[in-house]
Amino acid sequence: MNIVIIGCGFGGVEVASKLRKRSKDLDITMIGRRTRLEYQAAHPEVLSGKVTAEEISGDLNEFAARINAEFINEAVVNIDFEAKTVKTKEEREIPYDIIIWTAGIKPNGLLENLELGIPKERGWLKVDPYLRVYGMKDVFAVGDTAYSENEGIRSGQNVEEAERQGKLAAKNIIRAIKGNKLKRYRAKNTIQNPRAFISLGNDKAVMYFGGMMFKVFAYRVKKFMERRYMRRFR
Repeated sequence: MNIVIIGCGFGGVEVASKLRKRSKDLDITMIGRRTRLEYQAAHPEVLSGKVTAEEISGDLNEFAARINAEFINEAVVNIDFEAKTVKTKEEREIPYDIIIWTAGIKPNGLLENLELGIPKERGWLKVDPYLRVYGMKDVFAVGDTAYSENEGIRSGQNVEEAERQGKLAAKNIIRAIKGNKLKRYRAKNTIQNPRAFISLGNDKAVMYFGGMMFKVFAYRVKKFMERRYMRRFR
């Protein structure tokens, strides 16, 4: 079975390692502009300098050897669902049985139909420090509809921040109704300083937090966080 994973970021790494752990017989191809998953090379501003590109590349190259996947450093331009092929910018056509998209998100199509004049950033609604759409006092935006950047710090578009935004927006709506002062939103998991676990397969992981990389106990911490999160839905 040919599995093509589009996107070589944290999500792609996680999916590929889980697949390889389940089966040794899968043909896994990862397509993206981050060859060998050298995240630091693609986003040198993300980490604070406490972690070197060599450290990251070493860990992720180790991951690449473990999952035995083919890496293609090209952008995807088309997916032919009838022929079951993925076409890259360099005219390469790659057949697939299952395709998995981990290359990120774009704004919901609903936002494209909103009235002209509403401030946006690359399609997302720009929000002020209180999560209100700029120029509006009674319209709030959170999660995948919102672009939040305050004092040069941009919120990451992830589950952690989406939930924090939702809770604060709910409180601010109540405060606005009562005529009380609104609370400012301060992102924790940001584009400039992300927090993430990267599974490397074989019960190993790397954790990035506070601009530093941790290997010891990273997999155990990762599994603990997963179990803690899933308990909320029981």
